[in-house]
Amino acid sequence: MFAYEKVDRELAVFSAKRLLVDTIWKNANIEISSGITFPETMEVLNGKVPGSLAFDDALVVNNLKRAWEFLFDHLNSPISWQVISQYNKILGEGGLIHSAGSIRSYNVNISGTSYRPPMPEVENILAKIGELDAIKDPVERGLSYFSEVAKSQWFNDGNKRTASMIANHYLIQQGVGLFAMEVTGRNEFFTALIQYYETGQKEEYLEFLYEHSFELLPSGLTPNKLTPEERLELTQQHSSPKEPQNKFEERVQQAEQDRKNQSFSIDHGLNKGRSI
Repeated sequence: MFAYEKVDRELAVFSAKRLLVDTIWKNANIEISSGITFPETMEVLNGKVPGSLAFDDALVVNNLKRAWEFLFDHLNSPISWQVISQYNKILGEGGLIHSAGSIRSYNVNISGTSYRPPMPEVENILAKIGELDAIKDPVERGLSYFSEVAKSQWFNDGNKRTASMIANHYLIQQGVGLFAMEVTGRNEFFTALIQYYETGQKEEYLEFLYEHSFELLPSGLTPNKLTPEERLELTQQHSSPKEPQNKFEERVQQAEQDRKNQSFSIDHGLNKGRSI
């Protein structure tokens, strides 16, 4: 189980918007092989194409912006094949992805590895989404969305960008964090990804993503950037009962406690007088 600080939806959305340029910059660097600077990202988001940037790279950034607009407009939607394919469709606009939004129609080779993902089928994708939906820990589930879409290559292209949007959709929806690659750790990110492709060791890979690509809310800090004292506080806070964020939650928690107390009283009464 991963430690996190849960915040309410309003603060989660506010934090995601505050960190949006930074997040788009980081996740654009997953795709743009030559890299993109923060000022170049800001310029594209302001509607200009820097002379130092290829047009297609600028389109990657612009489409990420459009995907984030879709995220904020559809944050109440659960993760589904329809939502996932819509993200890929948006990210592939302008001819960036062949048949964007449609299931992959041909075999692919992945640079830097001998791993070849099997051809996807809708039935298998739906079954896999169902498996991911059953994960209880929200951070594990969010990171698993990324790892599965990136590894299985459900689309002709843009799978890592799509995977990052799905992870962010769910993590923000749950009020637990953001997903963004550390630009300074780009080589380590791809080394870990390729190792995961080839070994399938998911637990080890999720631990890496948690330390380096999972950003806590509202700070935007990854766990590996926390001081030992902050790390301990986060762990203790996660293992302690959460304080109610509003009167409604307080009443729900009180009702739950009353139910447990009542159950204890009933069980105690039934067991009273029994020999052990």
